[in-house]
Amino acid sequence: MAAAFVAQPTPQNELPECCRTGFLFAGTPTGTETKYGEIDTYVAAGADKGSKKVIVIFTDAFGWKFSNTRIVADAFAQGTGFNVYVPDLMAGTAVDFVEVSKAADPRTIWGPWLQANGDSKAIPLVDAFLAALKEAEQPAKVAAIGYCCTDMRILSTGNNRVSHRGRAICHDRSHRRQGRPARHGPSHARRGPRPV
Repeated sequence: MAAAFVAQPTPQNELPECCRTGFLFAGTPTGTETKYGEIDTYVAAGADKGSKKVIVIFTDAFGWKFSNTRIVADAFAQGTGFNVYVPDLMAGTAVDFVEVSKAADPRTIWGPWLQANGDSKAIPLVDAFLAALKEAEQPAKVAAIGYCCTDMRILSTGNNRVSHRGRAICHDRSHRRQGRPARHGPSHARRGPRPV
């Protein structure tokens, strides 16, 4: 654990703990950056070069460049042998981990970010990314994994003409709305991901 933060809530600041705490994984991402259509994408190459199965990670608010997310993608690629893709669905507006760690009131960061990155803006990017990925890589199966507030983005993947092996939502807002325990994304996982 290279760095950590705990932003202290005020009585008016009732953000869930996952929006106020986190840490950085030790390690260095090993993948590459490319574009699918106009969308910047991190690619963690799997060892199974003949596989037409791929994994797509829809990131938490810290975005496609966040080292934790890239290290998770690398671990999935290593554990499965499949290529793992992490698209930038925020058009460069991801939350800065250090900025959140120093914020006296994290709401000043989360509020504007949520307004700039709602589902109405992100879902067309999901569609564009998956269409470009399908054209370039011709995957036979796609597994989609979403962290943080990506539940609608994951569900929207069903509208695409891509054969899905499965979808997973980790720490989604629908569970929080229904009073279920939140699951934690890459900025909160205490151990590395298990192979899928």
